[in-house]
Amino acid sequence: MSGEAVQVLLRSHFGLETNLLGSATVATVLKRMAADAGLSTAAYADSLGESQSALQAFVEAVAVHETWFLRDGGPFELLVNEAAAWRQTRWAGVPRLHILCLACATGEEAWSLAMALGEAGLGAHDFLIEAFDLSETALEKARTGVYASRAFRSPLAEAWRERWCEAVAGGYRIRDELRHNVRFEQANLMSPRWMDGLPPAHLIFCRNVLIYFSQEARGRMLDRLAGLLVPDGLLFTGHAEAVLMSGSFRSVGPLNAFAFSHRPVAVSSATAPAPVTRPAAARRDDKPSTPQPAAGHRTSTMRDDLAEANQLADTGHYREALLRVERVLASERTNARAWLLKGLAETALGEAREAGVSLGKALYLEPGNEVALLAMARLETLAGHTERARLLRERAARGGAGANQ
Repeated sequence: MSGEAVQVLLRSHFGLETNLLGSATVATVLKRMAADAGLSTAAYADSLGESQSALQAFVEAVAVHETWFLRDGGPFELLVNEAAAWRQTRWAGVPRLHILCLACATGEEAWSLAMALGEAGLGAHDFLIEAFDLSETALEKARTGVYASRAFRSPLAEAWRERWCEAVAGGYRIRDELRHNVRFEQANLMSPRWMDGLPPAHLIFCRNVLIYFSQEARGRMLDRLAGLLVPDGLLFTGHAEAVLMSGSFRSVGPLNAFAFSHRPVAVSSATAPAPVTRPAAARRDDKPSTPQPAAGHRTSTMRDDLAEANQLADTGHYREALLRVERVLASERTNARAWLLKGLAETALGEAREAGVSLGKALYLEPGNEVALLAMARLETLAGHTERARLLRERAARGGAGANQ
């Protein structure tokens, strides 16, 4: 079986796109696992098509499992501020809130959700979190609920750890008062069977998952999630996925919460975003003001910086990502990809004005960039400019045509 056939397997069975996971990563894992099995790469690849257990082990090895408590604080801050009010208003009379946490990896996000709801004042019988992941190995760790100190990477996470965890050998263990509120189950999200018997969900966390799916798989998953939500339920995504949300989904709350509803929902803690500033036109002939290294070296360095910036943003390190992007832009002001990544990171940080400028420059350089168009549309929607947002989404749908309209 060829490497291309392995890509087809990952796409058909799990909805995963190899280039989004990292083609080099997939190739490296393939070679390593073939060597461990005492097989040639080709023979091991063949075994993936013949054995479900071998394919499962392989996809677990290439999947992204890095996570930590309160990753991207915005969604959890929104829950702390609003969950109690929602419980008494939007979901008044509901015996117990039902919450889904998808691709939960080793459990930090699911436990963070439970902590946030506890911080909001919800009791043990007020909510149930059902967390799913493809990897049974990751789920085993999640069920133990024991984590090293490095899993708590912010002052707020450390403060919550003191209230919701107890020190044990090897780190910190989730307290029993939360453990009854969270269940962990193995599931392939591309199989519709994982939803069998699930009641409608009031909240769904599906963050940094869709970015690794093919376009077709992403569309199927969004349709399924929409069907799982109660009419006024909320879907939380990652920062990079927020720009893909359109159609029946509408943004709710502050920019850095990445929360969406099927219809507009008033959120009292949401602050009005700054209006989107129309950027001055970027000059295509901008020249760097500092001496430059050789072209080949410069190109390689910029490529490395952008790759590192993208990885930092995907793991929630937006400030560090911006530093890498600025390094690229210091050498090449006409790098559309750098402006786009800068705008997405600024959006994640809630810096709407700066994000509008950066995305505007990305669109000046690449008028048909779908992600930049959708990201700008989201900013316009949050600023209350619904007609501008509609026109931008229409441009994105027709491949960026009408850039000068």
